[in-house]
Amino acid sequence: MPTLDTFIRFHNQLIDSHINQLRSLVEDKQIANLCSGFAESKNDKFTLGFNVFTLTSDIYYRENYHSDLICAFLNPQGNHHQGNLFLNVLIDMLNLLFSKKVKINRRDYLDAISKREVGNIDILISSDFSKHCIIIENKIHGAGDMPRQLPRYFDSMIDRGFIVDAIIYIPLNPYKQPDTSDWSQRDKNNILPILCHLPAFTKDGRPNLVDNWIVPCSLLTNDIDCHSILRQYGCLIKSLNINTMDKIIISKFYKTLLEGNNLESALSIKAMLDDVPVVMALNLYDRLTSETTFGNVWNGYKPNFCGVIFQVGGREYKIDTYSSLHGYEIYLFPNEENRTNDVPWTETLDSVNNTRRLTTGEFLFKFPFKSEDAVVLFIKELLKAADTFDKKCQN
Repeated sequence: MPTLDTFIRFHNQLIDSHINQLRSLVEDKQIANLCSGFAESKNDKFTLGFNVFTLTSDIYYRENYHSDLICAFLNPQGNHHQGNLFLNVLIDMLNLLFSKKVKINRRDYLDAISKREVGNIDILISSDFSKHCIIIENKIHGAGDMPRQLPRYFDSMIDRGFIVDAIIYIPLNPYKQPDTSDWSQRDKNNILPILCHLPAFTKDGRPNLVDNWIVPCSLLTNDIDCHSILRQYGCLIKSLNINTMDKIIISKFYKTLLEGNNLESALSIKAMLDDVPVVMALNLYDRLTSETTFGNVWNGYKPNFCGVIFQVGGREYKIDTYSSLHGYEIYLFPNEENRTNDVPWTETLDSVNNTRRLTTGEFLFKFPFKSEDAVVLFIKELLKAADTFDKKCQN
């Protein structure tokens, strides 16, 4: 029969094996990058706010909606009455950001117009006089490419006698590229040298429609209506981009969960994370019990709770601490019906004097995760001040 030592050794081996699987998942660089991107997205402070597009329409995610709007601003003969201003900003942007690919002359577009769905092209900017054109393919709605989509557009304009100066590809997902799987070598030779990949928005400084066209246009126009529409449209695209990036990150994470035992490991990590605040509270209880002599340390009110109750000058006070993965929240208050009553023994403590009390009377102090030592030291300082004041009261 297996001995107790054999059983314990086998049990320890199982635990070590499980821990190694968890460590492998946590230390995986791909997952680390996904977590970093997800955290960055969630921490983004951008909010859409009061926006005319979402207030007046529920079709702002559709292709035609964005193409109609962009085309209207790019049309020198449009109702914005700003002439070639917005088109010139686009041309200057292309010449600056894609200087190795394009060199567009403004004079070739003095009499240009922008149109929608000319030969299925989302937006076509063209001059019948100079026979120059710019093709814009809008993918803000997130649809995939049609077979040989960009080559077909290029060929159709060449057949009409036009020179294609640039093809602008605008995806909402900044990582989406045109599908070239069905392109011939001739297609690639024609398209790639003039292809300008311009995501709707990016947060890493790469060229994008919002920062490099919409914002400059809104700053240059002297028309209040154009300025307002462009500004709110830029906000709309930012909002759509952030939501899209969240979905992309989660989708990639889902794929990693399909590999090996990653799902089981992730569920184990989630379960352990749920219990971490409990361990944090128990650690505080153990340390405060062994390191303080003033007051009564207790826990059990809630799993993530540790508190201290004590008397100063005949009045009772409490320090309630709640632990979470975000850190620690410490509440200090007189244990009375009116918690807004004075707390005279804290007058010498800057940490308390510089903290605004809640409307309910409690002083609230927050500490980040990994601050156990600082929390224990802080509570000990509070108790030391309370003990000192109490002894003076007794004398």
